[in-house]
Formats: sequence, structure tokens, C-alpha cells
Amino acid sequence: MSIQDEQGAIGLLEWIIHAFMIMGAAAFSIQYLVMSVENELRVVIYHTQTRRALGGRARGV
Repeated sequence: MSIQDEQGAIGLLEWIIHAFMIMGAAAFSIQYLVMSVENELRVVIYHTQTRRALGGRARGV
């Protein structure tokens, strides 16, 4: 292998590593977003159930 071939291979390897890092960061961000939405839904469901249990007067209790 010539020096240019080695540099090309190293450059390709670096590009692949960066691509995997970006995909990992994107997957982490999507997971965080899903968890945030899930938590918001839990809060909404909890307040809805509380309001029903109190006969529609959950606000200000």
C-alpha cells in the first residue's frame, strides 16, 4: 500500500466513525424526546383521572 492509499483508508475510517457518532447522538436525542413526551402524557392522564375522581373540580384543590 502506498502512503496515499493509507491516508485514504484512514480518512474513510474517520468518516465512518463520525457517521456512527452522529447516528448515536441522533438515536439518543430521539430516545430523550420519546421519554419527554411519555412523561407529559403521564402528567395529563394523572390530572385527568384526578379531575374525574374529584367530580370535575381538580383545579385549585
